Amino acid sequence: MITKPEVKSKILRKIDDKKDEIVRFLQDLVKVPSPSGEEGEAQDIVAKKLREIPNLEIDIWEPSLEELAKYPLHPLRLTPWSYKNRPNVVGTLKGSGNGASLILNGHIDVVSPEPVKAWKYDPWSAKIEEGKLYGRGAVDMKGGIAAMTYAVLSILDAGIKLKGQVILESVVEEEYGGGGTIATLLRGYRADAAIVTEGTGSQEVCMGAGGSRFFTVNVLGRSEVAHRAHLGVNAITLASGLCDALLKLNESRVRRLRRKHPLFEKKEIKSQLGTGRPTSLTLGILRAGDWPSTVAGWAEIQGRVGFPPSEKGEDVEKEIEETISKKAGRDRWMKDHSPTVQWWGPRKEGYVLNLDDPIVTKVKDCVEEVTGRKCQLYATPTNSDVNYLVPRVGAHGGIPAIMYGPGGANLHGANEYVVIEEVLTVAKVLSLAILQWCGYEL
Repeated sequence: MITKPEVKSKILRKIDDKKDEIVRFLQDLVKVPSPSGEEGEAQDIVAKKLREIPNLEIDIWEPSLEELAKYPLHPLRLTPWSYKNRPNVVGTLKGSGNGASLILNGHIDVVSPEPVKAWKYDPWSAKIEEGKLYGRGAVDMKGGIAAMTYAVLSILDAGIKLKGQVILESVVEEEYGGGGTIATLLRGYRADAAIVTEGTGSQEVCMGAGGSRFFTVNVLGRSEVAHRAHLGVNAITLASGLCDALLKLNESRVRRLRRKHPLFEKKEIKSQLGTGRPTSLTLGILRAGDWPSTVAGWAEIQGRVGFPPSEKGEDVEKEIEETISKKAGRDRWMKDHSPTVQWWGPRKEGYVLNLDDPIVTKVKDCVEEVTGRKCQLYATPTNSDVNYLVPRVGAHGGIPAIMYGPGGANLHGANEYVVIEEVLTVAKVLSLAILQWCGYEL
């Protein structure tokens, strides 16, 4: 469907006219701390805004662990977990009929701003300087929530009626497992396609994402008091050897998979989501012992492995377990006191869409129409809630989905910001994409 020039100009003008309103909404969101586990107050702000959209049916509910357990690859929890006062907020705008449906998805939760002393401004200040709005969650991804919300609001304010249904989803807990988006699938929210408004940048559409698994390796040593240290078995030393083995595995996996996934390795892409290697194994935590004058009798390694869509998570898990077992089998102590591997947290599978997939081509065309510049297509080794929408897991998934949202810098780091002009541009692109995808009538 070709958007009529007068309709296009009317929509784009509406978004320009609403610039100050969009920025205030985004500032309101950023000023409210919403780390995973404390999303309730920020979701109240989203719900209030969605109630301003005419004819939008609002659904607010707290996910339940019992319900999430129905998803075959539900996040594995090692600690007590609850969704109390952490609701999903979903708004459905029903179409008049004969149009395709679309999900617009964004997560409201953010990561910790620590160390706060590294920030130029208070991470909850939503300070604006030189066209950049600073704050934790500004680009990851409250800017995306603002853009998608005002894309729909501006369409309706322009007096345009959509033929297909649009679903606006503000979900909890993307940063710590993805239970919010899984809960929307289990609740029955589906569409012909989806756009997750992660901060790719307004010129770039991400059409694929890697899978991931989180793991803990538990290592047993033998404690001894200081003067008998030579008789002990230091778990720190054992764990160090296992870390070396895992890092060597990472490099061998990179060599094996390189050049097999060109969209994941595009060097020219400057997206916040990053590109480069098709796989990555990160060791993020090493703990050991509990007293400086006692030989460490235990150690714990925690890490994450990311993998491209040509691999399945269960096969990657097996490769890591075999690496640990092989290394342990060459050590006299570990041969009889085997380390254990525990899998926990989110369990995501990778995916990549075809270059000619309709949601890819339509959004690409809208990017180029709005910006007048070439749209870059790529895939990312990292992942997001999009990985629950696309891959089929049991009866769920199978929704063609891309990531496209406003750019900035320093997500998960100090001085995170989103570029305000990016938010406006993405809102414009999304508004035209909605018209193209869903169809419309005046």
